Amino acid sequence: MPLSDIEGQPRAMESLRAALRHRAVHHAWLFAGPEGVGKELAGIAFAQALLCPIEPGEGCGRCEVCGRIARRNHPDVRWVMPEAELVARGLAARSDFAEAPSRWIKVDQIRALEERLSRHPLEAERHVALIAHADAMNEPAQNAFLKTLEEPPPGTVLILVASNPDVLLPTIRSRCTRVQFVPLPDALVARKVAEARKIDEPAAQLVAAMAGGSLARAMALDSEM
Repeated sequence: MPLSDIEGQPRAMESLRAALRHRAVHHAWLFAGPEGVGKELAGIAFAQALLCPIEPGEGCGRCEVCGRIARRNHPDVRWVMPEAELVARGLAARSDFAEAPSRWIKVDQIRALEERLSRHPLEAERHVALIAHADAMNEPAQNAFLKTLEEPPPGTVLILVASNPDVLLPTIRSRCTRVQFVPLPDALVARKVAEARKIDEPAAQLVAAMAGGSLARAMALDSEM
């Protein structure tokens, strides 16, 4: 999706557009804010804006490159998240892991990312890495990740998505350009809930009021209750 499709976060989107417009894209970004307000979607849109050949700097959301990024199968856009999250999203099975899927991002995952980033991109002019739930990196993983932050391969863009950024090491936070995401407007959440769950407007408004600006929380609430 293009950056223009990210709703409810005008300041965050303008920060990203300004960096793209002035060709001042930092190598590391920290997308921080409450759970379920569009941080990861913005990360996908930012990756598309960086690599899209049709509308560079914005992303068209329609071309093959944008589609592959959205489907998480572009070879130069790497995803890192806890094993348990991979299972929850249907991107992996429990049987894929020798032990119970971890709730943490482990050091082996970071080392695998570093090894991939050290190679030349396969198709694009740069690597993009999106670390979902970056605040779930355990301490060894964070220490290993510092090496990549300090000596990033040329052209690499790292996007850390975190709902609780304060658990990240200060040295990680200080090396990232922070983009702050805020709770979504109730009207936007109510509209999205009504469209997705086919409920009437009063129920959708009540769900939105209870969700505290989080679309993910609103979608998880029992609207009938």
